Amino acid sequence: MVSSKSRRPRGRMKGADARRLRLALALSLAEVSRALGVNGKYLTRVFTRAVGQRMHACRLLLATDRPVKAIAVHSGFRQAEGFRRVFHEHVGVPPATYRRIFTAA
Repeated sequence: MVSSKSRRPRGRMKGADARRLRLALALSLAEVSRALGVNGKYLTRVFTRAVGQRMHACRLLLATDRPVKAIAVHSGFRQAEGFRRVFHEHVGVPPATYRRIFTAA
């Protein structure tokens, strides 16, 4: 688990880091769980507990035009601000910035 005190680079990801993240996001839950040798429901439960958000939040940000607030509620948060805070802590950028970075052509 990543410590909340760890330092993360701020700003836009570039080059190889961005390509690796895009590739990782393209993997399905089934592919990841198969590679780890665990059940998909178990992996989702462990990930949710460790990170505080569902794995599909990133995918929803990239694949839909749904507002961040709707994705927050869908991901189990009562309020969008809590989702934004947790997302930023674990991903390194707020959800809207993440969407803007990875949907830019």
